[in-house]
Amino acid sequence: LVMLTYVLLGFVERPSWCYSKPCEGPGGAPLPLSGLPYLPREVSGAIELTCLFVFAAEMLVKRLFRGPDTFWGNRWNIVKLTLLPIALIDVLADFLSTDGLIRGPVRLAPILRPMIFTVNIRQIRETMASTLQIIWDVKELLCLITCLVLWFGMLMFVLFNQYCLPENGCDERPYFGTLGLSFLSTFTI
Repeated sequence: LVMLTYVLLGFVERPSWCYSKPCEGPGGAPLPLSGLPYLPREVSGAIELTCLFVFAAEMLVKRLFRGPDTFWGNRWNIVKLTLLPIALIDVLADFLSTDGLIRGPVRLAPILRPMIFTVNIRQIRETMASTLQIIWDVKELLCLITCLVLWFGMLMFVLFNQYCLPENGCDERPYFGTLGLSFLSTFTI
């Protein structure tokens, strides 16, 4: 229940870029929001702080009952102990100033919530570990594909960018007209 509250808090908390000014889009148009009511900043911060203290208490109980060797032997506990203080500092900095931990409208909490969620649930951890292992196993293939796209993108740019120019009467945007379009077209092909 605490984890669900912590993850779903992002749907009802006021976005951090709307702390010091109204939430408006370009030209003063209202931003499309979820339609859910926003909690006041203090209430959402208190809920987040409570969830973080519950997670910290859980870590303390694990440390006390599992023993130091078992607790410190699990790398996920170390990851949790790294993420929790960062999230706690972010919440406290948000309470103390309107700028948050990082100056400007950026908060770390929306970034840390999925990480803390992933670290706390075993099945998701195992899925993430398997995915990272697969990516690590095919890294040579990914590097080779990247090099080929870059090489052939540059080659196509050099060979075909001159055929569709406005002075030649060509009004459409060429597939290989700029280096960026050339990379994109090569990747698509």
